[in-house]
Amino acid sequence: MVDRYAVIGNPVAHSRSPWIHAEFARATGQALRYEAIEAPPGGFASAVAAFLAAGGKGLNVTLPFKEEAYALCAEVSERAKLARAVNTLVFREKISGDNTDGVGLVRDLAGNLKVDPRGKRVLLMGAGGAAQGVAGALLEAGAAALVTLVAFGVVPALYAACEEQQMEYTIGLGMNAVLQRESESTLEIAAETFLATGQPQRLFTAFEYQAATWHEPRWVVVKCEVNEQGPNRRAVVTNRPGARVLPQGAYDDYADRGESENQEDGNTQRSIYK
Repeated sequence: MVDRYAVIGNPVAHSRSPWIHAEFARATGQALRYEAIEAPPGGFASAVAAFLAAGGKGLNVTLPFKEEAYALCAEVSERAKLARAVNTLVFREKISGDNTDGVGLVRDLAGNLKVDPRGKRVLLMGAGGAAQGVAGALLEAGAAALVTLVAFGVVPALYAACEEQQMEYTIGLGMNAVLQRESESTLEIAAETFLATGQPQRLFTAFEYQAATWHEPRWVVVKCEVNEQGPNRRAVVTNRPGARVLPQGAYDDYADRGESENQEDGNTQRSIYK
């Protein structure tokens, strides 16, 4: 009997997983068929159910479905629970999930690249399921007390992973309507002062904020800057103790590591300079 496995994602045609697993099977003498399944947006659960009904034994999960895979599982490993994302589904009496992204990365760093994460500051670029999977593993492997995430989007599991390991973080946070509203008065003060003096203005405001996907409020610092190029606002979420007393210090530490500035949109500029 030939066991059926697959990788599921969207897009997935580029995946080398079918070839890699075919080579594994040939080298180990296993009889298996490994394919690629492209599930449509909103169709992940039904695609998994169809594969299971057709006799599938398990799935590897790639973007953008790792969080959906986590929600689909009846039981998950501790590392998947920490990441709140699953990249491996095993079909037994129940659907079981695991996340091997982190352990795979740490083993690759140690075994192939001879890199020990202990004591190192890690720049993690990305905010998807893979980033969620590797964050906890890097922290458990001894990464230094500051983990920086360059990301567009909110990934609460990464915050939770840092907090569980008692790690300090300052992480870029995308501006949204709530953050804009809460920082609007500060931006207006900066704009009025710039128009009156001609001197660039860089002001900060900080407050507790809870996104819809967060289980608890966190401290957010918003920089409001106005200069000859126009206004811009940038936000970070941080658990640094000093950020509540000196929010600028937490933000500047983040900026010193390579912040990229984004201009406010044209509508905001017009509202400031009307």
